[in-house]
Amino acid sequence: MDVRLAAPVAGPPTLADLLVHASGTPEPGPGQVLVRNRWIALDTVQRTLMGARGARREVAR
Repeated sequence: MDVRLAAPVAGPPTLADLLVHASGTPEPGPGQVLVRNRWIALDTVQRTLMGARGARREVAR
């Protein structure tokens, strides 16, 4: 199962900003591994990466 951003978020995010997409687990190919994420942390910089209105888009590399 994937949780995806439905559209750029304007204001505080809500459940309506997310889409749940049912997907199968892919089989890893040669030289690949399959990783399971159990937890994810969201930081304020993600607002910039998600395209929040008024947010700066330049991300330091």
